[in-house]
Amino acid sequence: MSHLSTNNVDIQFLKQAYTEAFNNGDYQLALDITKMMMEAIDNPYISTLVRDQYLCDTYLDISAAYREKYQLTPAIEYADQCEKLAKKLKDQLRIACSLHNRGEIKTKKESFEEALVDYKLSLELKLKLLGDNNLILTDTYDSIGYIYNCQWNHEEALAMYQKSLNLRQNKLGKNNLFVAISYGNIGTIYFKQTRYKEALSMFTQSINIKLDFLGGDHLQVATSYHHIGLVYFYQSLYDDALLMCQKSLHIRLHTLAEKNHLVAQLYNTIGMIYNRQCKLDDALSMHQKSLDIYSDILGDQSYELAATFNNVGTIYDLQTKYTDALEMYYESLEMNTQLLGRCNLTVTTAYTNKGIIYAKQSKYADAVTMFQKSLAIQQNLLGEKNLFVAESFSNIALVYYNQSKYKDALSNYQKSLNIQKSILEEDSLDIARSYNNIGLIHFHQHKHEDALEMYQKSLDIKINLLGENNTEVATLWNNFGLVYRHQFKYEQALVMYHKSLKIQRQLLGDDNLYIARLFNNIGLIYYDQYKYDDALSMYQKSLAINLNMLGDNNLEVARSYNNIGSVYRRQSKFVEALSMYLKSLKMKIDIAGVNHVSIPRLCDNIAIIYRGQKKYTLAGKINKLAAKIRNRLRQGDAVNLTISNNFMKVFSELNQSILLSSDSNASIASIFTNESKKDQVEKDSGDALKSMSVHFTRTVRSIRRSRITEADPVRKKTI
Repeated sequence: MSHLSTNNVDIQFLKQAYTEAFNNGDYQLALDITKMMMEAIDNPYISTLVRDQYLCDTYLDISAAYREKYQLTPAIEYADQCEKLAKKLKDQLRIACSLHNRGEIKTKKESFEEALVDYKLSLELKLKLLGDNNLILTDTYDSIGYIYNCQWNHEEALAMYQKSLNLRQNKLGKNNLFVAISYGNIGTIYFKQTRYKEALSMFTQSINIKLDFLGGDHLQVATSYHHIGLVYFYQSLYDDALLMCQKSLHIRLHTLAEKNHLVAQLYNTIGMIYNRQCKLDDALSMHQKSLDIYSDILGDQSYELAATFNNVGTIYDLQTKYTDALEMYYESLEMNTQLLGRCNLTVTTAYTNKGIIYAKQSKYADAVTMFQKSLAIQQNLLGEKNLFVAESFSNIALVYYNQSKYKDALSNYQKSLNIQKSILEEDSLDIARSYNNIGLIHFHQHKHEDALEMYQKSLDIKINLLGENNTEVATLWNNFGLVYRHQFKYEQALVMYHKSLKIQRQLLGDDNLYIARLFNNIGLIYYDQYKYDDALSMYQKSLAINLNMLGDNNLEVARSYNNIGSVYRRQSKFVEALSMYLKSLKMKIDIAGVNHVSIPRLCDNIAIIYRGQKKYTLAGKINKLAAKIRNRLRQGDAVNLTISNNFMKVFSELNQSILLSSDSNASIASIFTNESKKDQVEKDSGDALKSMSVHFTRTVRSIRRSRITEADPVRKKTI
């Protein structure tokens, strides 16, 4: 009898230790504890019935730990053993718990409809056994709510979370940790509905309860800080977001080992914040920390690792390192596909991001293919009226926008807006962003008053939701300025640009890409006003920031060279102008290829200079080439190899035409020497940044090699 009693105590103690490790996110430790639980259960003094009950519960615990590690094959194996034993015991409650766990596994696989079936079966059994006033129901209500949340059925999700909240408040009172969890769940719905004020209210109520019960140095408090930080992030309040995430990180580092998935999760979020602040090397540093942790604790293939590769891809995108970005997105896509299959929402993120890169490379057909793949999966999983579907229509619209197919772009933006209006409240940020996008279309259709009306609608919503001192509001002031410039209302345009500049400087500092773009836009005003020295000053300020932030091989840098060249051309400084234009042209071809949308206009500028120098034949060839590219781009076709070869012939002729009698002319000619070869040395924005890029590339290659050498590995049993 004493053996049985002692063993029961040991098992209960181990169960508590398992629960603590599991809740702390240390799933490997949780699995190690289950080994000891299995040894404790294997005791001749325990009856067969009790042993089977313990064994059933332990199989469930093992399955849950593997599930959270995204090792779904062993998770399913142990779930099967748990369910088989529960049925042998004819224990309906354990069967219900097994069904609930099976639903959790299917949720990880994003098989939401199948998961929902299991959750509902589990709920039905629990209601039958326990009635409708038992706290054990709340876990299943929460899980069903989560499924509806993932399916963007927000009202159904809220109904489930509200049921859970009501039951907890009724049984436990309003000031209880489980009530705090319900507040957090409801906050996530408001967050996804972009109802950020209401989300913040829920998260604040949640954290206040947690602080009362747990103090300021607890993991649940850290989770709430993280949630609040995400709200601030999507409100573009990046300093506030960073403060909340750093508070969360401090708690997690103090409470957990540094190599923990919750710590890695925060490094990723902080990296996203630095990304938005254009602190790209800091962002890469955070993602590298996250990558190292995930690789160490989860192995070379995990959902979290895939998400980190995706985040790194967005940074390379900003740096116009499109090949590197595509490699990261490809790795993210392949990893998610192997983990979750091809028909899941996580995979659509990689398709979307690849589409964005192709659009920037003017590979419009490839871009549309990616967006349509994403759209098809979203429609299949979520139906027609869903915010993911709305986003895909918006992305397709962006391709048409870049092709100057404004009617098609407007049609798709309108589809996106109609879906948003059917789901969201009118004063939603998503709707405000759609108004802005439609305004941009009207602007390019020269419907300036319609554009201003859309911008004003967007501005009213954003100021109401975000306040006046926000980067998205600053962007709208910039857009107003663009319209006024094209209406020749230069003073009003300058007022708008300076409003935007004041906000951006206050929020992001002076050395920022958004500031660089504003300097560029102010320079355009001065250029239009024939104030060439002032324009040159603005363009040079913009160039200095772009070079500092992005290095010397970037499309933003190329644009600055082009604009500086235009000032020199107007000042009749033709040699300097040609130097700037050719720098810009070479850079754009190196980065985006011959078929970039800005190439024809740049060729026209070069041709103007040659006409001024009476080199009419060469100018004519360049103009014809520009016209041919324009025609191809309007048709939506990639510029073919013949055009690329024509470019090389024109460049060769251009080189021969430039006199080599002075150092300046020699430097111009040397721009296109050995055109087919890439520069041997590519300067980056710092050695640290370059080493991080190498690190990510090596990690990807290492993972791929491990897949090749272990194509059919024998899985080692942990237990």
